[in-house]
Amino acid sequence: MSWSASATASRSLEKPRRVQLSTSSSLPRKIRLTSSEQNDAAREIGRKQTRISRAENGVGSLAPEELAQLLDFYGVKGDMRATALALGAQARKRQRGRTYTDQLPRSFERLADLQANAMAIGFYETGIVPGLAQTRDYAKAVIAAFWWKSPEVDVENLLSFRIDQQRRVLQADPPKELTFVLTETALDQVVGSAEVLRSQLLHLLQLGERHNATVQIMCRDVPDNPLLGGGLITLDFGDAAP
Repeated sequence: MSWSASATASRSLEKPRRVQLSTSSSLPRKIRLTSSEQNDAAREIGRKQTRISRAENGVGSLAPEELAQLLDFYGVKGDMRATALALGAQARKRQRGRTYTDQLPRSFERLADLQANAMAIGFYETGIVPGLAQTRDYAKAVIAAFWWKSPEVDVENLLSFRIDQQRRVLQADPPKELTFVLTETALDQVVGSAEVLRSQLLHLLQLGERHNATVQIMCRDVPDNPLLGGGLITLDFGDAAP
C-alpha cells in the first residue's frame, strides 16, 4: 500500500511538490524526494536525512508527532491528512524487527543515531554489562528488571530496539572501534539466572576476540571510582562530527 499527496510549501519561491510515504518497500515509487528536499524535511522534524530516506524506502517509519509536523510543513489538511496519519500508524505496526520507538524518549533514538554514525565508541557501566555487549537473554532480563514499570511498555519491543542497535553498531562497515569497560561486580551479579550470566560471560570473551573491540574489567577494590553507580558513553566522530 502506498499513497502520495501534492502540497505547495508555504515559501513563495518553492514549487508545488509531492510527498510520498510508503508502507511497503516492495512497491514502485513514482515520485521521490530529492536530497535537498529530504534535508528540508529532516530539519523540520529535527532529525537526520537518513530518517526521511528510510521512511521513503519503506524500511523505517515516522513517529506520530514527526508525521504530523511534516504534514503541517507541506500543508496537508482535511481528509487527506487523516488518511496519512492512519497509514502512518499502519506502517509503524508493520515494521518487522523494529520497536515502536515512540515508546522511548526521543533522546534514546538520538543516541542510537549518534552511535550509528560514530567512528569509535566507549562504554562504561557499573554492576551490569554495557547494553551493546549484552546477549539477548541478558538484555531481556535487565529490561524486565530495571526499566520503567509501566503497562504501556512492551519488553519485547524494547528488546528489539536494543538488538537492532547492537546490529547497527557491531556489524557496521567499516568496523567501529569499540571499548567496553565494566566493573568486576558485573561478572558475578546474576541477572535473569545463572545460565543467562554464564552465556553472557562467554559472549564477552568472544567479543574481546574481535580485532576492533576491547573488553576491560575494573577491579572492585579500585578506590574512589568517580563513576560508581553510574554509566558513561563516549563517541568519537573523527572529522565528521554532527
